[in-house]
Formats: sequence, C-alpha cells, structure tokens
Amino acid sequence: MDEPDLSAGSSGEWVTYLQQLLQQAGYLATEPDGDFGPATEGAVRDFQAAQGLDADGAVGPLTWAALTGSVAPETPTDPEPVPDPGPDLGAETGDVPISLQEAGAPASLSEWTDEQKEAFFEGTVTSQVTAEAEPEPVEVLAMSDAGSSDGGVVA
Repeated sequence: MDEPDLSAGSSGEWVTYLQQLLQQAGYLATEPDGDFGPATEGAVRDFQAAQGLDADGAVGPLTWAALTGSVAPETPTDPEPVPDPGPDLGAETGDVPISLQEAGAPASLSEWTDEQKEAFFEGTVTSQVTAEAEPEPVEVLAMSDAGSSDGGVVA
C-alpha cells in the first residue's frame, strides 16, 4: 500500500487509520478523530522509540511498515554495507571490474543488456589463428566395408 507521509496538522481518513493502528498497538488512548494533533504525535513518538525508529513524530514509510507489519522500502539514507570486493572486482558478483562500474556498467554481467555486451566484448575475444596462417592438415581415415559397392572407402 502507498501510505502518505503524515505529521502534526494532517487530517483525514489516513490519520483516522493511523490512529486506529496506534490504538490497537496500545499507544493511543483517545478515540480516532482524523486530526493529527498533540496526542497522536505523542503516540507516534512513543511507538517510534519503542520500535527503534527515529522518534520524530512524523509518519513515513518506516513507521508505516512497523505499524502495519509490512516490509519497509529500502531507503537511500541507510544503505546496506557492501563487502570489499578485492582488487578491481565487481562489488556483488566479482565479474565486472570496478573501473567499468565507475564508468556506469552494471556490477554483474547478468545485468548487462545484449547491446552492452556486444559493445564491450566486440573484438576482445580473438583466436590465436591469424588470417595469414595456414590451416593444419587433418588426417582422414579410410574405412573398409566389405558389403559396400565402393569398397567402403570414406573420405
């Protein structure tokens, strides 16, 4: 669900819903009235503190997630630590050098588009055989088949 951010001064159905959730959780003693006043703000602060959230009294995605039991969206302000990939290896899978990632390439080859792969790998995978090299002769074995009209020779 896409709950709106709420704070002191907000009003309406979403505030009523918030108040009902706070009441069910045991943080709001008054009846829901749809107005985000001092009692609601205090209840939000108490709930946030009990949940280990920033007790600012405003209801955003993390507070909604804690109230509803849903998973909170990832926040750019609290990124997950990335393990040290070692020398010039991709941070997540180790298959894309960091220098390419810094130039805008995805960290994993599985995330690359076909166009990106073609542009990067074109001409980088070459055979050791050059156009001037003579191909090595391949020995052809002859087999005999007594039942064959041509003597069973296979070339």
